[in-house]
Amino acid sequence: MKNMKIKSEKMRLEIGGISDRGKVRENNEDSIWYAYDNAEVLCIVADGMGGYQKGELSSKAAVDAAERFWKKKQASSNLKQIFHEAHEEIRKKSEAENIKTGTTVSVISFSNYKYLIAHAGDTRIYRLSRGVFSKLTLLTKDDTVVAEELRKGILSKKEAENHPRKHVITNCIGASRNFSVFEAEGSFASKDVFLLCSDGLYGKIRDAELVSILKKCVNSQKTADELLELAMRRGGEDNISAIVVKFS
Repeated sequence: MKNMKIKSEKMRLEIGGISDRGKVRENNEDSIWYAYDNAEVLCIVADGMGGYQKGELSSKAAVDAAERFWKKKQASSNLKQIFHEAHEEIRKKSEAENIKTGTTVSVISFSNYKYLIAHAGDTRIYRLSRGVFSKLTLLTKDDTVVAEELRKGILSKKEAENHPRKHVITNCIGASRNFSVFEAEGSFASKDVFLLCSDGLYGKIRDAELVSILKKCVNSQKTADELLELAMRRGGEDNISAIVVKFS
């Protein structure tokens, strides 16, 4: 998707995004999408589940649901509707074609320097506060076996880093009848940068490196391209997707 600059009375921002199949996978099962008007912005990253059939159809179903949500101009406080519509669509396709598929989803909306998040799976949303000291905050929580054991204190950070079940998803849309949606909200300042990404990106780039790259962001699209290039240099075994939103 192309770089977008948005100026209004309420917000000034720039958005850029990339989605690439990487060096190993035959298909790109990730999907990204973003849209804006004079008052609001909506962004989504979805990662079709590896190991399931036709993951790209599931991630696209999530993006399609987000587009419909946007076109209807529904209240951002109801972001969960995107998840429920996509879930139903995926389940219908799965039953019709006798396949099992699912997707992780991270959605964020921005309006008047406030954000709302809805999330399921292990795609992520980060916020970099660019004040006197740059601070990177993970705004979502990973729905994986290892992440849950880490939060419970069963595993240490060091044990979790190379755990064989690191990418086993415990919550997503479409793959099973039930799912949950994590929600968060907050305010932010001008100069802040947000990153939505799939595990094919953050799995290759350390937090300190994300801080270094995001804090010098001048052009959102160039920053997204830089993140892609770094993940590719380090193997690119998975699909790689990112959306960078820079406020000014």
